[in-house]
Amino acid sequence: MANQGQQQPQPQQPNIPLRASDFFPPKISGDKQESPQAHWLAYEDYVALQGLNNQLQLARLQTTLSGSARQWIEGRAVENVNDMKRRFLEKFAGMHTRDGTVKMFRSIKYKQGESM
Repeated sequence: MANQGQQQPQPQQPNIPLRASDFFPPKISGDKQESPQAHWLAYEDYVALQGLNNQLQLARLQTTLSGSARQWIEGRAVENVNDMKRRFLEKFAGMHTRDGTVKMFRSIKYKQGESM
């Protein structure tokens, strides 16, 4: 017990430089299998880590989109990111299907005399 009170040396952590692209959200095309809410949350995380201003946020958002989502945003005039978020989620949130919700709905059983 001669070493009591002394701290053990900590192993060295490798110094791995991070790039901005390490946190870049995956692209979303607007297909039914994709979640626009999840995409927007990942995009907000990226923006927060990068410290982007409003203009850069709008410009970088386009690079996270492909397919019909990219076509939809081209030429859209918006003043701020919050407006774009509202429009984006309004446009694509209804297209995302939730298999779990459909399965749950199909499994509902009604009791005799209960109205639908």
